[in-house]
Amino acid sequence: MSIKNKLFQNVQQDVELQKIGQEITATILFIDLQGYTSFAAQHSPNEVMFVLKDYYNFIGCIIKSHKGHILDYFGDGILAIFGLSQDKNHRFHGIRAGIDIVQNFLPFAKRTTKIAGHPFKIRIGAHCGRVIIGSLGYEGMEKFAAVGDAVNVAHRIEEANRELLTTFLVSEELYTKTHEKFVFGRYYHIPIKGKSGAKKVYEVIS
Repeated sequence: MSIKNKLFQNVQQDVELQKIGQEITATILFIDLQGYTSFAAQHSPNEVMFVLKDYYNFIGCIIKSHKGHILDYFGDGILAIFGLSQDKNHRFHGIRAGIDIVQNFLPFAKRTTKIAGHPFKIRIGAHCGRVIIGSLGYEGMEKFAAVGDAVNVAHRIEEANRELLTTFLVSEELYTKTHEKFVFGRYYHIPIKGKSGAKKVYEVIS
């Protein structure tokens, strides 16, 4: 096979892979800005845009510094993934990123309090599992996405912070693989929609 034909074949394979999707093990982080909904309802679009840009830049810088990628923004919600580019330490990088977000959140909260009238708080949930990554959406309007139960579980874990009055929770799967590298606090059992029984989650301290 000529070099030209081989390159063309590789390009075809990459395109097809992106369309179909590739299954990987990854760490998923869901990040949410507590207090955003009421803020957005009471302030002008310009003020909301200003805060969101600051928020996205703050989170994005930390995610990128720990080899993560942001897959989606939905209002104040951010979906980040760790484990692309064959990152074998994605569990460590994901939790480390979450800790850095929490530990560096105060300057952002102080800046935006002047506009919002009250300090925001951050909530983070993380889980590790198998996901399909690839292009998703109507032709010509696709986006890169991650699909799988691991994404749904990470989202539910993030939501549990509201009920438990915690800031950063991770699944037992992540805890088991990283408990010697980080400091964890209490554990809780939370329900997961569509699943029987409860899931064990751990609070991350540092």
